[in-house]
Amino acid sequence: MMTGESFSLSHHLLSKKSLLPFLRAALVLCAFICLFGYSSAADAGNTAAQERIHDFHSDIWVHPDSSITVTETITVTALGQQIRRGIYRDLPRGFRDAKGRRHSLSFEITDVLRDGEAEPHHTTALSGYTRLYIGHKDRMISRGKHSYQITYRVRAALLHFQAFDELYWNITGNEWNFHIDRASTEIRLPAGAEILRHHSYTGRFGDTGQDYMAKTVKNKLGVGTTRTLSPREGLTVAVAWPKGYVVPPTATEKFRMYLRANFWLALGGALFVLLNVMYLTVWIRAGQDPEKGTIIPQFAPPDNFSPVLAHHVAEMGMDLDTAFAAAVTNLAVKGFLRIEEIKKKKEYRLHLLNDDLHDLPFSERYLIRKLFLGKNKKTLHISKKYDKSFATAMQGFEERIKREYENVYFITNEKCFTAGSLLSGLYIGAVLGLEQVNRPEIFALIIAFVIINFMYNQLLEAPTMRGRKKMDHLEGFKLYMKVAEKDRLDFLHPPEMTPALFEKFLPYAIALGVENKWAANFKKAVPKEVYDSYNPRWYRGSSSFNPSTMGSSLSGGLGAAVGGASGSSGGGSSGGGGGGGGGGGW
Repeated sequence: MMTGESFSLSHHLLSKKSLLPFLRAALVLCAFICLFGYSSAADAGNTAAQERIHDFHSDIWVHPDSSITVTETITVTALGQQIRRGIYRDLPRGFRDAKGRRHSLSFEITDVLRDGEAEPHHTTALSGYTRLYIGHKDRMISRGKHSYQITYRVRAALLHFQAFDELYWNITGNEWNFHIDRASTEIRLPAGAEILRHHSYTGRFGDTGQDYMAKTVKNKLGVGTTRTLSPREGLTVAVAWPKGYVVPPTATEKFRMYLRANFWLALGGALFVLLNVMYLTVWIRAGQDPEKGTIIPQFAPPDNFSPVLAHHVAEMGMDLDTAFAAAVTNLAVKGFLRIEEIKKKKEYRLHLLNDDLHDLPFSERYLIRKLFLGKNKKTLHISKKYDKSFATAMQGFEERIKREYENVYFITNEKCFTAGSLLSGLYIGAVLGLEQVNRPEIFALIIAFVIINFMYNQLLEAPTMRGRKKMDHLEGFKLYMKVAEKDRLDFLHPPEMTPALFEKFLPYAIALGVENKWAANFKKAVPKEVYDSYNPRWYRGSSSFNPSTMGSSLSGGLGAAVGGASGSSGGGSSGGGGGGGGGGGW
């Protein structure tokens, strides 16, 4: 039998056991409530901790000269998300009225403050906008609230109708990425002007929302929104007053304002037209090519044409490496030089064998005098290392050839092209430096400048009548050297291929870019025993001699050597040259 005490204790234990499921359920419910409450609080905290515009207020003064002064006070919360260095403001350079007519605006920024203090700022051009960046590019602002104040003057901002004048103004702009808790404006008309009517609109572009309150006092209109504006929503106000209080700008003033607002576009367009007129005039007068003649095989170069001159005329210009390789090979074939190839180092030594220069063309005389006689030495080592004296000699070699034959066989119109390229380069450099290239129309102009300069660079070069005949002759000579032996049966009495003939025309093959074809034809045309025993007296190498590769070896090897030693081709590194840049958030 249980006592009353033991019964009471047992009953108490039984009661606790029966309550355990309820206690567990209560604990789960509490945990769920706590977790849900924390999550909701966190969400609420995250919602509150967003960068936003708390207040956007615009004070606008309408002046008698039809200009307006705008002071925007923008209070934001910066958390280092999008607002790190500061904010930017896009100011439109024009707008269209209700009839679709385009109006250009001219902006003059007079003051920029942050929290009452002057703040660094700069502008850049975008398509249809001037973007004002506020802040220092190397300095982050503190987290929290900041108040920005922007003051600017706008010309030609008003619309002028027969019975009234009007300001139709987008107060906030519709391209903000932030919520705007409140937007407001106070517009002051010229003294004595009474407000005839006014309308305001809220929402996205094209919306006609009426979420605002307005108040008028004499010549003042105040408007404020009654709800938070979401990203891409804005406030627009239109206010009209009687005629006679503002003076419309004249057509001349409007044109000047357009030029001010679009100076670099107008300058680029005018320069583009000027360059086209200049280039086209020069091309019509002197740049049109004489008609090309019929090309027939020629078994020798034009009379008194050195390999260097043949290269210069055929290309209507000169590749220094090729010209030097052709000249050196020709001097060696004639017995003035011996070429020694140092194959392991891919370098060359040139040995002077004869200094009687009377019968040499002037380009080859120049090389002998500059490289040997002027230095009083018999051997010249050509490596790929830069050599100042060698570079000077090569520069003189190129200049002498151009000067000797300028306007004789072809006309380059180089002065005209240089002037056009310089003007184009100055314009492109200016718009890049001033960040105007962000405007699509400016970028399109830059592409147009590049195209016309490239196009006229080709068109302005033209052979003279004399040069056209020589070029046709060289084309025929080139045809003879590169055509395979089996196809020569169609030629009228071509000369017999011999080692002497191969050597004689090898410098011309290098000059005209057909040295491999010429060497292959030599191999096929002569008996095998003649080919195998051929070894020119003017060439020495560290390995066995191969006529089939000698032409390309000389043109490539000597050309590369002169390019390195004179600094005329190659060089550079990653990150070198001009240009560069990047972009990102502000």
